[in-house]
Amino acid sequence: DSLTVSADPASPRRTNSIGSSSSIVTGANGYLGKAIVHELLKDKGGGQNQKQRIFCLTRPQRVKTETEYWQHFCATTENVDLRVLPYDMLDGGETLLEALKQTSAHVP
Repeated sequence: DSLTVSADPASPRRTNSIGSSSSIVTGANGYLGKAIVHELLKDKGGGQNQKQRIFCLTRPQRVKTETEYWQHFCATTENVDLRVLPYDMLDGGETLLEALKQTSAHVP
């Protein structure tokens, strides 16, 4: 696995040898977060045959609404696994740690 980080919002992603990429976006229900996720969806994981995993971290009370919002955009997008996970930056990192555990469980 490799991790590439750059100033390009679509670039921070983990790739592996079986042709998949993973991105974690915090604040995915905000203006900037939504824009980043839309760009990731346009990018299609960097390749036609790559499986793209996008983990959207959002406030716990917004998980259901954001899941419904993103289902609309992912309905016609192939090779995308988008998950909305709860995250509260004010809890001392507890939900961030749990969200990161969930993302690693879904990445081969």
